[in-house]
Amino acid sequence: MRVADKIMDYLADIGVTDIFLVPGGGAIFLNDALARSERIRYYCCHHEQAVAMSTEAYARVKGSIGVSMVTTGPGGTNAVTGVVGSWVDAVPHLVISGQVYLRQTIGDSGVRQMGSQEINIVDIVRPVTKYAVMIQEAGQALYEVQKAVHIANSGKPGPVWVDIPADIQNARVEEGEFKTFDPEEVPPPVYDRDLKEKAARVAVLLKRSRRPLLHIGRGVEMAGAADDFLRLVERYRIPFVTARNANHLVDWDHELYAGRPGTFGQRGANFAVQNADVYIAVGTRLSLPQTGYDAKDYARNATRVMVEIDRPELEKKTLAIDIKIHADAGDFLAALSRQLGGASLDTAGWVKQCQEWKKKYPVVLPEYRKQKEPVNSYYFIDVLSDILRKDDVIVTDMGLSFQGTHQAFRVKKGQKFFTNSGFSSMGWGLPAAVGACVAHDRRRVICIAGDGGLQMTIQELATVMHHKLPVKLFVYNNGGYLTMKQSQQIAFGERLIGCNRETGISFPDMMKIGEAYRIPAVRISRQENLKEVVRRIVDADGPAIAELMLDPDQPQIPKAIPLKLPDGTTRQTRFEDMYPFLDRDELKANMIAERDRREE
Repeated sequence: MRVADKIMDYLADIGVTDIFLVPGGGAIFLNDALARSERIRYYCCHHEQAVAMSTEAYARVKGSIGVSMVTTGPGGTNAVTGVVGSWVDAVPHLVISGQVYLRQTIGDSGVRQMGSQEINIVDIVRPVTKYAVMIQEAGQALYEVQKAVHIANSGKPGPVWVDIPADIQNARVEEGEFKTFDPEEVPPPVYDRDLKEKAARVAVLLKRSRRPLLHIGRGVEMAGAADDFLRLVERYRIPFVTARNANHLVDWDHELYAGRPGTFGQRGANFAVQNADVYIAVGTRLSLPQTGYDAKDYARNATRVMVEIDRPELEKKTLAIDIKIHADAGDFLAALSRQLGGASLDTAGWVKQCQEWKKKYPVVLPEYRKQKEPVNSYYFIDVLSDILRKDDVIVTDMGLSFQGTHQAFRVKKGQKFFTNSGFSSMGWGLPAAVGACVAHDRRRVICIAGDGGLQMTIQELATVMHHKLPVKLFVYNNGGYLTMKQSQQIAFGERLIGCNRETGISFPDMMKIGEAYRIPAVRISRQENLKEVVRRIVDADGPAIAELMLDPDQPQIPKAIPLKLPDGTTRQTRFEDMYPFLDRDELKANMIAERDRREE
C-alpha cells in the first residue's frame, strides 16, 4: 500500500474529516492521497499561514485535532506563524509537510540546501512544537504519524510536525510491514502526587475566606471540566472570573460571574481580583496581559493558588504564587470538591459586591449608545451580543477587534467565542473564521477584524467565496492601526509611523473588495437602526462583508497604561488603577480589602 494512502486512511480512522492545505510539488503524493480519499474533505487556502490558522480554529470548534498539509521549503516556513499560535494557546494541531526526495536532503552535510526549495523544517519548528520528525524509512511512516497525534493530544495539547520526503510518500509497503505506535512508549505526564493534600489545604483556605475568587482558563474546558467547575462555584457560592480563551464557558449574566480581568479587561473584574482574600487560578497560564506587569501587585491581598498542567508555567518569574499545584484542572476541581465536603461558605456579601462592581463599571458607556455617528465599536459589540444565537461562533482578529470585543461581548452559554490570545498574529481572524465555519458544519460564523489586520490575510476571502461559507465579516474602518497609533501616542505624543495614511500606510475600498470577491458588502456609518441593519447581515444566507466606519481616535478603555509624572517620566500603575483614572477617593473606596484591614 502506498504510504501516503495509508496515512490518509489512519487519519480517517481516528475521525479526521477535514484537512486544510496549499498543494505543492514536495507534497504531491500526499496531495493525491487526500484527493482520492472518500472519507476526508479538503479545503485549499491561498497561503500556508492561513492553512495553519484555519486548522487551529477548526480544532478549537471541533474539540479534536486539526490537520494541515503543506509542501516543502516556503510551504513549511509560511505555516510557522500559525503553528506558533497553536503552540502558545495549546491547541492540538498536526502538520504534515512534503519534503524533497530523501537522498536530496542536506542531512548532516553542512550545506545550506541540496534539493529544490529544500529547507530543514524540522529543526526550525522543533522549539514551537511538542514533536517534530522527518520520516526516513517508509515502514516508519504510520508509526510516526500515530506517535505525533498521541503527543499532540496528551498532557497540555499543542502542535506536532511530520515531514515526509516525496519518495517515502510514494513508497509501497506491505500492510503487515507498517510499524505501529504503542501509547505505552510515551510515559504519561507526572503530576503532583500530593494533590489530595494540596486540595485539602485550599479547602481550608476557602472555608476561612470571606472573599474567595476563582479564575478559570481554557484548561478547564480542555479537561472536560466546565460543568464540574460550574457545579462547584454554584454549590459553594464562589464568585469567578475568566481568562480570555475561557470567556465563552459561562453566560455573561451568571450571578456569580465577576467578569474578565486584565490590562485590557473590565474594571470591576480587576477590583474583584485585587480585593480577593483567596485567589485560585485554574487552567490559565496567567499571561502578562492577564495579570499586569507587577507580579507582587497582582491579587496582592490574597493567598494566591495556581493550578496548571504545565509545570514551567508555575515557576515563571512573572508570577508570585503561594501554593503551586501541578495537576489537570479537572482532577483538581474534583479533589477540591471532595475536600470541601458540603461546607457552607460565608460569601453572600462578597457575591453582592462583585455584582455591584460589574454593574457600576460597564465597558459600554451610556454615551456610546447616544452617539449618532460614526459607529462606536463597543456599542456595536453590545448590539451584536443581543442578536446572536446560543449556537453561534465568534472569532476576532487583533487590536481593537480583539481587546474591545473581549471586553464588551456578552456571551450566551453555548456560543464559541475565541481569539488566538497568546501569539496574537494580525490577520488571524479571517482564516480562523474559515476553519471555524468548516468545523461548525458550515453554519454561520461571525468574524470581527480591523482594516489593518485584515490586509495580512485578505486573500482568504477567495476561500470564503469558493466554498460559499457563511462567514459574516465585520471590518472596523478606523483609518489604520488604532492600537499601534495609540501606543505610539502614549510614548511619543504625535510622533507617529506606519499607522495611518498620514504616516505611511493606506487601505483599499472594502466595497470594491466585496465586489471583486463576489461577496455582498455594505458600509455602516451611522448608529441609527444599527440593530436592524446588523440583524439583516447576520441572518442573510451566505457570506457578507460589513464595513463599520469608526472614529479614528476612538479610545480603547478601560485599560492599563503607565502614568505620566510631572517630570515626564512614567510609572506602572497598579492592576486596579485603570485608565481613565478614577478619582483617588473613589479608587480607594473600592479597595475594600485594604479598608477592612485598616479598620481591623
